Amino acid sequence: MRLMKALAGTLMVTVAVVGAAGSVAFAQPAGAATAAWTQLSPTTSPSPRYAATMAYDRSTTQLILFGGSSTTQRRSNDTWVWSGSNWQQLSPPTSPPGRWGAAMAYDSTTGQLVLFGGIGSNGLMNDTWIWNGTTWTKSDPATRPGPEWFPMLSDDPATGQLVLFGGLRPNDHSLGTTWTWNGSTWTKTAPATSPPPDYVGGLAFDVASNQQVLDGGNNNGSRAYHRTWIWTGTDWVMLRTPTGPGPRSAFTMAYDPDLSELVLFGGGGRHSLLGSTWGFNGSTWTNLSATGPPARNYSVSAFDAATSQFLLFGGNTNKGVQPLLNDTWSFG
Repeated sequence: MRLMKALAGTLMVTVAVVGAAGSVAFAQPAGAATAAWTQLSPTTSPSPRYAATMAYDRSTTQLILFGGSSTTQRRSNDTWVWSGSNWQQLSPPTSPPGRWGAAMAYDSTTGQLVLFGGIGSNGLMNDTWIWNGTTWTKSDPATRPGPEWFPMLSDDPATGQLVLFGGLRPNDHSLGTTWTWNGSTWTKTAPATSPPPDYVGGLAFDVASNQQVLDGGNNNGSRAYHRTWIWTGTDWVMLRTPTGPGPRSAFTMAYDPDLSELVLFGGGGRHSLLGSTWGFNGSTWTNLSATGPPARNYSVSAFDAATSQFLLFGGNTNKGVQPLLNDTWSFG
């Protein structure tokens, strides 16, 4: 198990890591840095949309946004890059078919941006695409997860693989399977313990604590929930944290190196949309109490290392589809 090193001379809080073998206590710095949201004013933006994908490509130093369900195209396949102050639409010679509800993440081992799944004009997809900075290339691994939308995908530098969890099949059948991507093929894992079947949750790697963190989502189309899980590389372990964001789904979560925390924003609660911002320091969730974007779900966020911006884009402001948003916000 990968545990964060205690910082000497810092106020500590203790949490329990709960798993099949019982619990292990460890210490973690308490508190969170204060930060604020700022709405940006790009002269060019993608059309209003929700359920797009966005990730930072460290190899090409590009923050890439792809697809989503927009006001101009139900299943978009446009590719956009962020310059630090403006959005620019790219014109790659090859693009994945239009889709929304896909997953995308940077693979630090292969230096590639990887896109998987979603729903397009012909239904659910399970195709894998690679972005090289100028064009998309389809990968055809012999083994792959089944067609699904809203899975969770994240880079895991600790194991040198991408981790994919959950997703949704037809008739609101959510999945509880874990797959890994090694740069050429998908492998279905067999953890002894797993989170419940889930989709539209959050999965991101916490660099400061060297942990892959999963939280929240929607279980079998029934209701939003909140639990925090850690992927050890072979198994899932549930954390008992003293506080938490509460039940929510379709939120956005990404790591912010300036804060050394995961930042979670928005989502749909059990009765309404949420506009709160939470930080996770490896053991404890803290309400950052930052005023900012209106409550929403299905937005996207990522940290742009080239411009040192934690960026949030789009989403929608009710539990249905309309109205869609294309506003851009920076947090820090």
